[in-house]
Amino acid sequence: MNEKQMNLAVATAALRLSVIQPAFNGTFPDRNKQDYYIRIAEKPLKLPDGREVRYAPSTFSCWESDYRRGGFDALMPKQRSDKGHSRKLDADVIAGIYSLREKFPKLTATGICRTSRYTLCLASPFRHFIPIPLDISGFYLHNKKAASD
Repeated sequence: MNEKQMNLAVATAALRLSVIQPAFNGTFPDRNKQDYYIRIAEKPLKLPDGREVRYAPSTFSCWESDYRRGGFDALMPKQRSDKGHSRKLDADVIAGIYSLREKFPKLTATGICRTSRYTLCLASPFRHFIPIPLDISGFYLHNKKAASD
């Protein structure tokens, strides 16, 4: 990490701390922390790099938890662990997912991940499952008929 990136990370951590500090100290004006986080999440935060970002209230809670566990350093943004590595599945991995799905149609995504010889995240098999066609034409007809009565 060069000096510019380090300064940006420290500024981001300082911003995060300034947001959670009232909740951490118990000095927030709202009824409880959750209400405080909801109110803060309504407006976007301006990051040190100039971007404006809206966060979910649960993100602030995670920041507070990180701060309790690891102090200021825990609030600094982290690099992705897979940065520089392709996350795209190779054709042979996709073929392996399909063949497992054909051999064992009731096998869950977790089961495919466990039985595959490749390291897969749980979402990978879901993206490559063959969708099961559902006959829902009667459902729509039924609803149209009920709406017209």
